[in-house]
Amino acid sequence: MARTMPQTAQEWVAWLSPGMMILVGAVLFFIPAPPTSLVGIVLIIAGAVLWLVDYFSGDEPDERETMRGGMEGEDVEVDV
Repeated sequence: MARTMPQTAQEWVAWLSPGMMILVGAVLFFIPAPPTSLVGIVLIIAGAVLWLVDYFSGDEPDERETMRGGMEGEDVEVDV
């Protein structure tokens, strides 16, 4: 099975994993060498930007479908 590159902003964010980028960037930042600190800062900033892209992408699932448990086209009657 061939892997394809992500097409949407949300797929890119999931593929790059911003939380992991921030974590690795923080570890690299505290290594006392200028090149690793620079790479750490870049990873932290990139992870934060990707996290914001994910947050503001607007690709939220329909709440009605998640509330119903994802039942396709099935009406649920509730007795009170």
